[in-house]
Amino acid sequence: MVNYKGVIMKKIILFFCIAVQSIEANKDYEFFLKGNHLAQLGKFEEALDAYNNITISSSAIAYNKGLTLYVLGKYGQALGQLRYAELKASSDLLSKVKKSLVIVNNKLGLSQDSWIYTALLDLQSGIWLGFEQILFIMLFLGILFFIYQEIK
Repeated sequence: MVNYKGVIMKKIILFFCIAVQSIEANKDYEFFLKGNHLAQLGKFEEALDAYNNITISSSAIAYNKGLTLYVLGKYGQALGQLRYAELKASSDLLSKVKKSLVIVNNKLGLSQDSWIYTALLDLQSGIWLGFEQILFIMLFLGILFFIYQEIK
């Protein structure tokens, strides 16, 4: 016999969890929009507070936070946020993050990133996905070639 009270309670709890999660996500989105609006108005302290209230982490949030910290003169913290954004960014945001990193590095008197580091980041962000696929196909064909040679 099926326990209908238990099934109904599980559905109610699941619905409640989904509702709470969507409310939290909506709050994060509102803080993000509020921070962007305040930054456009030139209220960078308030914008930073709005970005700090966001509970999730993403490359776009870290990028905006880094730019806000740079404008406020907190260059070390800005560098940290932009480095985080650099690691998580997709290829469209990555170019903006790299340009911002050059500016912050120059402001701090740091050297620029090596070409190996930037190539690895490009590889990670998916720019070289086709290159990885070509390498995989070449490796697969090489294995097939050696198997074929052994059979012959």
